[in-house]
Amino acid sequence: MNKKFWKIFLILLWLIEMGPKVIMAQESPIPEGYTLTDLRLHSTTSAAEGLKISWNAYQNRKIDKLLIDQITEEIIQKYQEAGYYLAKRDSFVIEDTGVQHRAILQLYLSPGPQFILTELEVQIPDSMRAKYERQIEFLTASRVGRLYTKNLQQSIFREIVGIFENNGYPLCQIETEGFQLDSLKDENKIGFILKIQINPGQKVRLHGLKLPLKAKEDLRYIQRVLNFKINEEYREKRIARYQRILQRQDFIKTAQPSEIFLANDGRYYLKLNYEKAPSTIFDGIVGYIPPPINDPSQRGYFSGMFNIGLRNLFGTGRRLDVFWQKPDKYSENFQTRYREPFLVGLPLHLGGMFHRLIRDTTYIEWEYSLNGEIPLNESLSGTVRFYNREVFPDSLASIIQRLPQTRAIHTELGIQWDTRDDFYNPQGGLLFSLHYDYGTQRNVGPTYLLQQDSIPAKIRVTKVRGQLGIFVSIFPRQVIAWQVQGILIGHQGQMVRPPDMFWFGGATTMRGYRENQFYGEKVGWSNLEYRFLLGPLSRLFVFADLGYYERKLPVYKDEILTGYGVGISFPAPLGILQVDYGLAKGLSFSEGKIHFRLINDF
Repeated sequence: MNKKFWKIFLILLWLIEMGPKVIMAQESPIPEGYTLTDLRLHSTTSAAEGLKISWNAYQNRKIDKLLIDQITEEIIQKYQEAGYYLAKRDSFVIEDTGVQHRAILQLYLSPGPQFILTELEVQIPDSMRAKYERQIEFLTASRVGRLYTKNLQQSIFREIVGIFENNGYPLCQIETEGFQLDSLKDENKIGFILKIQINPGQKVRLHGLKLPLKAKEDLRYIQRVLNFKINEEYREKRIARYQRILQRQDFIKTAQPSEIFLANDGRYYLKLNYEKAPSTIFDGIVGYIPPPINDPSQRGYFSGMFNIGLRNLFGTGRRLDVFWQKPDKYSENFQTRYREPFLVGLPLHLGGMFHRLIRDTTYIEWEYSLNGEIPLNESLSGTVRFYNREVFPDSLASIIQRLPQTRAIHTELGIQWDTRDDFYNPQGGLLFSLHYDYGTQRNVGPTYLLQQDSIPAKIRVTKVRGQLGIFVSIFPRQVIAWQVQGILIGHQGQMVRPPDMFWFGGATTMRGYRENQFYGEKVGWSNLEYRFLLGPLSRLFVFADLGYYERKLPVYKDEILTGYGVGISFPAPLGILQVDYGLAKGLSFSEGKIHFRLINDF
């Protein structure tokens, strides 16, 4: 905004009126020892209606010239914001209420005519007139006829600059050449003609990216993520999105707006400002469960969990994760996962996973998968996954729970739309995903079970899962986060057995319950959080979880689940740790569950 223009503009208006902005005329004496109890405005027009000032800052203060001038100055400023640039104070009267030296201040005001923008004259270089004149005329046409205010001028300048910034001219400047006043038929309004000069500056092409000193090895990966091409024309809308794209990379802690600069070689470069997160994550906990006191013949056992994550390997965005957990004596969970982004320079991310699960010695599950992701743009991506899954039940589980040994090959297709502005602590945006899974499952034994229960040798398996997350900032550093997820599993003409159902409960689904406490073929849950953001990677929140599941085996059951509580997440030396305290419906405070987890790892 051109401050010099506004100073000249107000001085000229002052000269037009042949007097100061605030006129002290026919004013009553200011009595001593009175405090202000009320303020009443009197205007020659209806302009004072709806005028709001900072009344709490003036109420019960001593009435003196300084206070009256402060109130007048704020009112005149409000008038100018509404287009009354000739507004003035004619007089004031201090009225005694008769109650303990309390008085009413009555201000008499003349707002003058209201300024209307009747014409906008724009001067641009002749060489650019053919390309930009129509765009500028279209933009300014919608502004002509409106009240002329500082906000209107700022919006005009901002949008005109935006046109040039998005066509390679980030150094564009606008100067005010002058203005004229014009009479209108309505005596309460006055026409205003504004003349401006556009100086587009030098056309800028970005010769390359400049990264932080400790991130030079990231250059090739960052260029691919941003889809940046050397010597590309500067476009502000595109550059403005870089911060959000960088902030969503899991190895970047915080990102700041980018800057252009002119290097010694006479070329322009784009400087990316971000701080990297630790590239290696290691977290673990080990516990020992002693044998029961009343049964010393039993042996104690170790339980625990460890997680190793190697992010941005060699500055290429590669990632390797290894996870192991032993929640109790008879269960175990092991996963290892690898991701190779931009395979051989193509817009394709390829990954693989190995997973082994032992559930209460009831069965062992093995899964091998190969998955690919194709980024369609910075927010939309398509996914495909091929995986082989085998379930080996214990011999006793086959007899009692009627669980067959199975082998299945699946193909899963999905789509994800992610507009969140931050990977860890989003303050706005949407996250939506939908996946369809189709597979063929072979029931391979035991033979007696297949015959007795008439289990077919082969069945078709389908699974649909979806997710919706909405993040809205309602106050500074306060966010409402609502996420909903649902899963439907079907077997062709057969009932779904527990190993093929979805297991949930605990830190990432339904807080206040044990991990994987529930399972079903129809599952859905909602997580609602009110978050207080304490920093880029930390937050305090209250939550309410609602869930539902339904299954037919081993007996039909459906149930609605509720949980609520508080939580906190913060950066620890080995990663971002989240701690939740949740209470399930019907439980006392002492029966609540404390959940520990590393965010976004598995």
